[in-house]
Amino acid sequence: MDGIDAALVDLSSSQPRLVASYNQPWPKDIQQALIKARDIPDSELDTLTELDIQTAEIFAQACFNLLKNRHYTNRDITAIGNHGQTIRHRPDIQNPFSLQIGNATKLAELTGIDVISDFRT
Repeated sequence: MDGIDAALVDLSSSQPRLVASYNQPWPKDIQQALIKARDIPDSELDTLTELDIQTAEIFAQACFNLLKNRHYTNRDITAIGNHGQTIRHRPDIQNPFSLQIGNATKLAELTGIDVISDFRT
């Protein structure tokens, strides 16, 4: 956890080409917070992670039910737009944030449809 590795890669041809790379050290206070976060009890993280997956599974069920009701299959669909389920929204604090669950990768895996999920940045 010594720093953030970043790479600028040219993907315009058939072979990727590394244009530049950079390593930015973590600010000490953030580095310490990340190290401390590794000690969050597994039960707390496991509960949130399981809920993230369960939410994606229910989203997938809703997608398949919609498609079935309209006589479509997943092959008829280009992408799913899914903003997730907000479980924490704190817009009025010094560092505002919003936390959504509903694992987009799992949703794509379950449905076989690409998922667009980042509507907030």
